[in-house]
Amino acid sequence: RGTYNGIWPLEPMFWKAKTNLSPRVPLTKLGLLIAEEMIHWIESLEPELQSAIMGVCLMNEPGHMNALSRPFAGEEQILSWLAMAADIYRKSRLPRQNIKLYMSLIHTAFKNEAQTAIPWYHRTFSVEERKTWLVAEIHYYQAWNGDCDGSTKWGASSYQCGEARSKGIAAGCAYGAASSFRQQWGAETQIA
Repeated sequence: RGTYNGIWPLEPMFWKAKTNLSPRVPLTKLGLLIAEEMIHWIESLEPELQSAIMGVCLMNEPGHMNALSRPFAGEEQILSWLAMAADIYRKSRLPRQNIKLYMSLIHTAFKNEAQTAIPWYHRTFSVEERKTWLVAEIHYYQAWNGDCDGSTKWGASSYQCGEARSKGIAAGCAYGAASSFRQQWGAETQIA
């Protein structure tokens, strides 16, 4: 019950609960402290070690499944936490050291990603930030898409390496998803 996304069917605890230790601290605040300490640790690494780090993601798939069932967190709460975590990164030395921030956003967290998450992203980060150190990390699970899973005679999500039909379906769907992301998020947004 202690993960930020939860272990289905248990409700996630990150967005509402506090630590069990005294003093009781909201888990969201603890998450920011962990993000801050990770950033400080990276900053403290010797240059040779630091050069192995291309980027950091402060939370993977925040609020995953929030919009697909009874919401366990407010969408603004999720975005506010991400903005605070990004601000810790922004104020660090990492942007100037060419270590990127991967901002993980997943559509299952928002009832309407195009009306909430994408405008928030553009309000929260300048064009310069989006062009230099910020990367929109958008997950696309092709294997879970019945039209794009590249099914072969072995069944759904089973690819046969080298089979033209599988490669064509997979490539076409990946290209379509990438084009859609680019159109939604804007040309100045780096997407991973």
